[in-house]
Amino acid sequence: MWFWPEEVQVNRNKLKRNLLLAKEMNGHFAWHQAALGGSLEALKSIWIWAKELELNTDELLITETGNGCTAFQLAAENDHVETLNKLRSGLDRKLNPNEVRNNLVLSKDSDG
Repeated sequence: MWFWPEEVQVNRNKLKRNLLLAKEMNGHFAWHQAALGGSLEALKSIWIWAKELELNTDELLITETGNGCTAFQLAAENDHVETLNKLRSGLDRKLNPNEVRNNLVLSKDSDG
């Protein structure tokens, strides 16, 4: 069963990219779901996968869901402190302090 992508000549990287960036009905993709559930292992795997596919990992950190939430906000809403710390450590390395403040700390979802 796992050989079907080769049989139908599907490019594996394209398939991985499509799976990684697929959004569900609320505009969440895997990164948001991992933060929402507080899954550090999933966040780490998605980060590695994105880097392998040469995706812009900065975008993972600040991409919003359909209602304007970032992964940081989703983790905060659900009291996933360890996840928040992990996301923040990634942010500290990737974004300058003003970008962190403007894109995450002061960002608002569709409810304000």
